[in-house]
Amino acid sequence: MTAYIMARKSQLAGDIGDPVAAVDMAEAASNLARPGSRLQALAPTYACHGHALQHEDDAARRELDRAHELLLQATSDQASPWAVWLDEPYLQAQRARSYAELGRFSEAVEGFRQAIAAVPPSFRRDLGVYLSRESLAHARAGEPEQAADVAMSALYIAEETGSARIMNALLALDEQLEPWRTTPLVAELHSALRSTVVKQA
Repeated sequence: MTAYIMARKSQLAGDIGDPVAAVDMAEAASNLARPGSRLQALAPTYACHGHALQHEDDAARRELDRAHELLLQATSDQASPWAVWLDEPYLQAQRARSYAELGRFSEAVEGFRQAIAAVPPSFRRDLGVYLSRESLAHARAGEPEQAADVAMSALYIAEETGSARIMNALLALDEQLEPWRTTPLVAELHSALRSTVVKQA
């Protein structure tokens, strides 16, 4: 439980843009995790994001490769209740997120698409999060129409699930798309987002 909490604290640190805490918490989680467990693979997954936030490409790549290897070795951990959702699509989504932070937007988009294609239908929130992050990668690559198109699918899931995490990503996207606000798809997304915000208020 302690290892899981430390790993999640690493994830939260990365989400709020604190790369030092993200890496430190992930290292603590890794030290606490039982060898051969999924938690041992989870820790470097979030350390990767911390390194990506600091634009440390090689370090981010090493952590994700390590997470992948540890996940493959976690066969004896099938009965554990911790991090049961950790699988290859999840790692792929985290790799894509790191690519986006490192400015490799085309690779990020492709990575998110691969993860999205493998998400189980019941994992609606995860699907929405990945779609919103793909849309942000499109926007940062200067592809406003693709960003708005993907974001509309994420918005539908945000409304369905009430996910603040997805909505926050889409509101950040809306700001990034401001220079293209007159583009029809971007304008449609902007209106839909504002309508959703009003309904949720």
